[in-house]
Amino acid sequence: MESIFSRKFWRRKEQEKAAIQLSDFAKRAQEFRDSNPDYLMLLADPKTDVIFMAYGGVMCPVRILDKFGEPQKIVHNFIKHNRGNGDIDRFLLAVDGAGFQIAKGLYTLRRRSLSGKVLRVFTEDEMPAESKVSLEDGSKYSPVQLVDA
Repeated sequence: MESIFSRKFWRRKEQEKAAIQLSDFAKRAQEFRDSNPDYLMLLADPKTDVIFMAYGGVMCPVRILDKFGEPQKIVHNFIKHNRGNGDIDRFLLAVDGAGFQIAKGLYTLRRRSLSGKVLRVFTEDEMPAESKVSLEDGSKYSPVQLVDA
């Protein structure tokens, strides 16, 4: 029988391993983004279950957690089609959420620019619309904090 201390130790080791994998994925994604700033990119890592989107200098890593805060391996299951349409929906929901964050970031950059301030005088400024789609199982977005080293 496994002790509580042993379980905590191995859980911490798994979390450290996941953090290293996430950091490696983030660095690779950022290098690709920096060399291709005009592309709308969507990168997904089945190991860390992180979906990374970037466009025009705005990047958005996102991941979906279940209602208990646990990752569900949706990228892995999306590729394998293991659990039917549920994982396809979760994957698309994450892409939708990341797309909204990109649009919101571009909107903010545009509003702060000189041309954006001039355009506000002559046109109506319309903020990007957030999707009202949600999943019935309680899945939610989990923002992933990335730090440039």
